[in-house]
Amino acid sequence: MRLHLQTIGDSKNPPIIFLHGLFGQGDDFLSFADKLSDKYYSILVDLPGHGQSDILETNSFSDLCNLILD
Repeated sequence: MRLHLQTIGDSKNPPIIFLHGLFGQGDDFLSFADKLSDKYYSILVDLPGHGQSDILETNSFSDLCNLILD
């Protein structure tokens, strides 16, 4: 399982993880991440089955949470 993500800003800054809604993708938050890039490290995630991420082969919310944390 591969999740596509995009990062903006310096990884030494506090992180913000952006998670989109149904039919969305990480790119939906590009303008916000750009504006926050001087103070925060933004991580824009394409959730499973959206954008460039693979389709998730489980329905477990716990598995999804672990995948994002990894």
